[in-house]
Order: sequence, then C-alpha cells, then structure tokens
Amino acid sequence: SKEIISDFENKKLKRAVRGLVVCGSGNNGGDGFVAAKDLLDYGMRVIVFHISPVKEFSPDSLFYFKKLKAGRNNDVYYLNLEELRIWDN
Repeated sequence: SKEIISDFENKKLKRAVRGLVVCGSGNNGGDGFVAAKDLLDYGMRVIVFHISPVKEFSPDSLFYFKKLKAGRNNDVYYLNLEELRIWDN
C-alpha cells in the first residue's frame, strides 16, 4: 500500500478513488487489512472482503482486522466461499 501511494505521489498518477482488498486468515491477511487502512487513510474508498471466518484469523490478522474495523471503514464483508459454490465444476 505504501508503494501504491508513493506511485500516486511520485509519478503524479491520477489518484484512484476506489479499491478492493481481499484478505485470508493468515498473516498475509493481516497485511491486507493494513494495506486497506493505509489506502483509506490516503483518502480512497476501500471495500474489504475476508474469505475466512474471524474465528480462524491468525493473531496478527485479528489485530489488524479490529484496527481496521475501529476506524471509519464500514465496507468490510465476509465472503463465504463455501456458500458461493464457485468450485463445484
């Protein structure tokens, strides 16, 4: 996220106004929640989907998930892949 923000600023790119972040339950999921918060703080509207139930989050993911939810972002949703049945082909 810091690299994306840097690209916007250094290359004078047009700032994106919306973003989408998909997070899993492990530590990389925590990185996704951090990235979403950074982009929100930069002024973007960010929608976040997590694909694991909160009870399965690693300690780091849970910490950053709660930090994100404590902020101004209400666009955080659980995307239950089992219910989507997209893998039934």
